[in-house]
Amino acid sequence: MKKIDVKLIKLLVLVSSIMLTFNIKAPTFDIKAKIKCANFKDKTSGEQIAQIALDQINSGCSNEKYSIRNFGIVKDLSTNEYCYVNFQPYGYAVISMDTHDIIECDPCSIGDLNTLHNDVYYPILGTFHYYKDKLISNKRKLEFGKKEIFKLRDFSNKLHEKLLLSNNENNLDDSGYGGMTTYDNKSGNQNDSDRKDWDIDIYDRIVTADVEVPYSWFFKHNQNRFSYSDDGQNGICEYIAFLFLVEYNDFFKAKGYFSDFEINHYVNTVFSSSFSGAIPIISESFVHDLFIKNNQKETLNCGDLNSLCNMFMNGKLVNYQCVWAYWKFGNTQAAIRDGKRPVMLCGIFPDTGDRKNIAHNIVAYGYFTQGPFKGKYLTHYGWPGKTQCIVDRRVFTSGYDWSLMDKTLNPEDRNIFYVNGVYRCGKEYQ
Repeated sequence: MKKIDVKLIKLLVLVSSIMLTFNIKAPTFDIKAKIKCANFKDKTSGEQIAQIALDQINSGCSNEKYSIRNFGIVKDLSTNEYCYVNFQPYGYAVISMDTHDIIECDPCSIGDLNTLHNDVYYPILGTFHYYKDKLISNKRKLEFGKKEIFKLRDFSNKLHEKLLLSNNENNLDDSGYGGMTTYDNKSGNQNDSDRKDWDIDIYDRIVTADVEVPYSWFFKHNQNRFSYSDDGQNGICEYIAFLFLVEYNDFFKAKGYFSDFEINHYVNTVFSSSFSGAIPIISESFVHDLFIKNNQKETLNCGDLNSLCNMFMNGKLVNYQCVWAYWKFGNTQAAIRDGKRPVMLCGIFPDTGDRKNIAHNIVAYGYFTQGPFKGKYLTHYGWPGKTQCIVDRRVFTSGYDWSLMDKTLNPEDRNIFYVNGVYRCGKEYQ
């Protein structure tokens, strides 16, 4: 059985809304609104939910239309029901049958619904089937025994409670206090005049948020070229996210966050005709070596990250500041909007193992100011393929925000993108 990054898994199971993002100008394509307008006399059927989900995913596309491949009603470990819809040519959505919230939706990935089994659904992890006394994933090399099943059932109950509670707290901001400040400007990496009326390009598989950091294409297209490792007892996602922020600063803010040795030893350039295709490959050994150098310390808090950053940056000539805040005291939107920098989001959750808590860290590089996704973040989860995931910060029980602010005067450019035979700086491409 392949080793699993437990921290990656445990955050994802509590994320209550991972949704496909559209620029919907009227609420009629919102699943809840559509169901209310339809005035169904009986409990909404799976077929009705699937059709509305199809309407919603097609409302966000301009260059091709989806169709339904198949759908089914799946239950979680507490028998709460979800409608699981697979689309053609790809894409899937999972909707709560009780609250009609979209639990997760990915327009670009193939779902794992297997109608031959009596599927058990677990958010983000996907669907499972029972084999003897174990739950076996229909898609991944993942299984749970009796002890894990009992604790996962408790997570299912808590997620369902979160969904029910969220239906009564729609006016809260991402901190839970209400009165979220909105910002009407569109994406930070394109002009308002270039803004489309849709947010998904089905060919290029790109999702666009209302506000994004400059050069957000770097995160969206970085499917597997970042440093990744499953070291440690629960994974080392803090190190992966940290190196992502360092990489962003070195490539787009100021040359020098990486030393010459680190560039030569860990970074490989890629020839391409485009900037997105020329994203450099960061060796997997980079995050592993950093973990070893930091005495294999896991579950880093803000102070630990500050110390890690100071150790990593020791002797380098760039000027930086570690900016952090614990959970409700942070202002992630301001960092993205005004600071124009990506932010590491950490959530703390109960573990299914012997430890009481685990943490998972992801990188937020955009957020939404309007529509059904208002206040949610566009993030890179720090694992291959999960580059445009939408997260509701309110579901985090605790945690922190951490970012790396560049303050270098007269910065030098890092010419690392090998485009059409010429080494160029990423700042040349918006």
